[in-house]
Amino acid sequence: MSVPDAFSKLLISEGVISAEQLAEAARVAGTAGTKVHDEIVKLNYAPPAKVMAALGKVFRLKVVDLAAMTVPHPYLDETSKPIAAWANKYKAKFGDDPTVFSVYGYIIVDSFIRGAEKAGPNLTTDSFITAMDSMTLPPDMFGGPEGKFTPTQHLSSNRSRLSQIQDGRWKIISDYFKLD
Repeated sequence: MSVPDAFSKLLISEGVISAEQLAEAARVAGTAGTKVHDEIVKLNYAPPAKVMAALGKVFRLKVVDLAAMTVPHPYLDETSKPIAAWANKYKAKFGDDPTVFSVYGYIIVDSFIRGAEKAGPNLTTDSFITAMDSMTLPPDMFGGPEGKFTPTQHLSSNRSRLSQIQDGRWKIISDYFKLD
């Protein structure tokens, strides 16, 4: 069975979407030149987390919902001076307030740069993978824990912490705990 067929069958068999919704999403994707899974979400037929979970099952991958992983929300008036400075530079450059996803992007690019520098001036896919597979990342300015990569550990860290909305703002309410 092809990947698109397996994905479609899984979405319908698990009751995520109906056959009619899948057909409509496929029609829109074909017309727009987009991917069916993107159109399923855009048409509000299923939430992104359910679509990603289905893709993960089809490809036999563990899917991590980054929205559930917590970094501090980078408010412009943050009491942490490094985070406030970063958030204000972000707003000046992009014209929008940063979000936790802006933080994730920053952390991902920073990790890539560290891996590319460790791989050396003759960067190749293999040298980058070798470098990343032995990388230890220091805690970041956002309070993220030290991260380690190995040939079998590609998530950097299996630690998370909880946040809660208090007085209309996200607040971290726990220390890091290990996820199994």
